[in-house]
Amino acid sequence: MILRGTVAGGEDAGRAREAAIANACEIDKWSVQVLDCIAGERKPNACIDQLDEKQRSSYSEKLAAWSEQYGGSEYGGEAVNDGMDAPPEISCIDAAGAAVLYTPLPKLDAADEQWDRELRRHALDDLCEDDAWDDSVRTCLGPTPDIDNSACLQTLPIDQRNHATAKLGEADAVVAKVLDARKKKPDCKKAVAAHYADAQWKGKVDHITGKDRTKMIAESRAAMTKACTAEKWDDTTRACLVATDGDSCFLASGTTHDRWGFPAIGVTIATGIPECDEWGKEVQKFATCDKLDSGTRDAIQQSYQQASQSFAKASKDERAQIATTCKSIIDAIKQARTSAGCP
Repeated sequence: MILRGTVAGGEDAGRAREAAIANACEIDKWSVQVLDCIAGERKPNACIDQLDEKQRSSYSEKLAAWSEQYGGSEYGGEAVNDGMDAPPEISCIDAAGAAVLYTPLPKLDAADEQWDRELRRHALDDLCEDDAWDDSVRTCLGPTPDIDNSACLQTLPIDQRNHATAKLGEADAVVAKVLDARKKKPDCKKAVAAHYADAQWKGKVDHITGKDRTKMIAESRAAMTKACTAEKWDDTTRACLVATDGDSCFLASGTTHDRWGFPAIGVTIATGIPECDEWGKEVQKFATCDKLDSGTRDAIQQSYQQASQSFAKASKDERAQIATTCKSIIDAIKQARTSAGCP
């Protein structure tokens, strides 16, 4: 329903569009992170860029088939041109996907070039939305994966074209920094030390102080070290954590950077509200349930982490209501854990 958008053509067209999206989601097994993103973002279509290439292609094909049958815009919209059907609208996601096919400089090997493309696609997708690229530019750009569409950006207004050029330059600069850092072959210890260095915590969750803050930082570092070692993060990922702020380091694997935010997902933040702290303990128990996939466990922990940060800053008058909310969530978490067959 969220992705469907406005559909001209009546209820049948609307239901058919919903069915096309639902089929793509179910058949291609969209992750919990993608679904949570769609439910929580102001621009939900941007969440589709978290799908892998095969999933995105399947999604586009199903919407294109819907568009052909019902004569509407691929992403919902009104027919124009004196009753003639409008051509399928190209989303920012698809447009950015075509734009990243420019040959990056300097020349890169296949794996590094793919990562550079992912950086460009994410950057240009956001820029397309923020600058509201005209339909004609997006139509020019794609999706045509086997054609270099870089010239299409020349049709942007000069200020938007400058923004795009700067974004592409930033992406290449990130890759260059990472490749330089990779020469030193940083290990997990160095990667974690850089990402979670004391200076990196400045201005983040400052309401947590003293021993609680020290504990939070130590646990975040320990969690990342454990994951890096167990998951055998490659040289590029470790070098990226050393050389950058970490936002782009997991694009190639499809892992969200939120997992390694401040604090890391799974690190409990003391709220000072007993019921909410109890909720945090239940979430930690849920995180050990191996009958659920890691994406689901991460999503549950992330939801708690985001909520707990706001709880810790709540006023005295707000805390009673928050406590009631946390208590009800505890019961739901326990039931969900039991239903999953976890102790």
